[in-house]
Amino acid sequence: MNAIALDAPSATVWPPGPSSRAFLRSALLPGTNPIARFTAWQARYGNAFAFHLHGRHFTMFIGPDANQYLLATNAAAFAQGASVRLGPVLGKGLLTSDGPLHATQRRLIQPAFHRGRIEGYQATMAAETARLLDTWHVGETLDFSAAMHDLTLTIVGRTLFAVDLGHQSGDIGQSVNAMIRFLRFRPLALFRQQIDLPGFPYHRFLQSKAKMDAMVYRLIAERRAQGTDNGDILSMLIAARDDDGTAMTDTQVRDEVLTFLAAGHETTANALGWTFMLLARHPEIRQRLVDEIEAVLGDRLPTSADLARLTYLECVIKESLRLYPPAWAGTRIAREEVELRGYRLPKGTIVGFSQYLTHRMPEHFAAPERFLPERFDPDHGETHPPYAYIPFGAGPRSCIGSGFALMELKTIVPIILQRFCPALVPGQRIEIEPLVTLRAKRNIIMRVAGTNRARWASQ
Repeated sequence: MNAIALDAPSATVWPPGPSSRAFLRSALLPGTNPIARFTAWQARYGNAFAFHLHGRHFTMFIGPDANQYLLATNAAAFAQGASVRLGPVLGKGLLTSDGPLHATQRRLIQPAFHRGRIEGYQATMAAETARLLDTWHVGETLDFSAAMHDLTLTIVGRTLFAVDLGHQSGDIGQSVNAMIRFLRFRPLALFRQQIDLPGFPYHRFLQSKAKMDAMVYRLIAERRAQGTDNGDILSMLIAARDDDGTAMTDTQVRDEVLTFLAAGHETTANALGWTFMLLARHPEIRQRLVDEIEAVLGDRLPTSADLARLTYLECVIKESLRLYPPAWAGTRIAREEVELRGYRLPKGTIVGFSQYLTHRMPEHFAAPERFLPERFDPDHGETHPPYAYIPFGAGPRSCIGSGFALMELKTIVPIILQRFCPALVPGQRIEIEPLVTLRAKRNIIMRVAGTNRARWASQ
């Protein structure tokens, strides 16, 4: 049995936590969500709590030490928990696969995310962003969340699969949305009642899955028929061979393609929405960022070489990802009995961790609820212990697309701010909705304002 030396009580069978009845009661209260429940239990029980539900053991450990233990130091003792929830949609893609299959797939896909390849994608990211902004008009009101989803989906299609998905972005976005909402955690597991009748969640889920499958299999068939290698992920997957020379089946390729289509655009789009919400609420931070963009870029589009010079932009994005990490929590399943913080966790225990809660721990981040980009200033900012800040996870299962996502964020944000100043429409209530990813419960609606300084100052 592996263990990690931590400041913890002597070995105890189980952490404290709510009873099953108390858990279900809190879960059924109107307006509650998992983050609200976990935050309340953290305040009551501390940074380790547990509960039982449907005969399963659930635990939550919050903090950098637990993140390190689960994701890096003792990662081999845990199976990926995402397969339980996401497997019905993503099959055995990189996000849900485990063991040798995951290691093989990650090794195969990794070259598509090497630094040089990502820098090659940056020009497409910039061009697609500029193309979108050509359709915006000063004074109009737009669904900013939906616009960012369409943009990131188009970018993923062009860069990773060499296809134009722009004309299908609405259908794809609706399908992804329907599947994510179906797979959200529901304590009574009503979503497992597979009632395939119009109007029922499972019926909508099946329709959305069928649409996505049809599109992806069509892409695979077209690429196989072309027999060309475009240097993208789809070409790499089709050309891949096992040690015995066996090619991947269409189902295996589909699982990987759908993983990147769904996860690759959903998370970045959410991050863009939260970032511009924060900038709209903090005009002094926005103005400092705009000043940097003007000094470094002027009116020209950023290149990959420019991004390293936009140092305050990086601080803004890092701080936005701290407050609103797109992947807000994760789970692992113990393959064997393990000991964490002095608690013995039997084999099969579902162990949760949370980026969202760890990122808001006051012992690691000063004024953790405030938007303070300067905390990430490399010269004068805060110092944080390892694994206290993990917006892209950590260890052998850290997000393979983190470099891609950061490049995308650092490209899109300055281009928008060069031409427009998105402002929040007054009166809207923006709340978090922790589904598979951290979304806004209602889409973020913004008004497009120009970049006139006097106009900005009056907002």
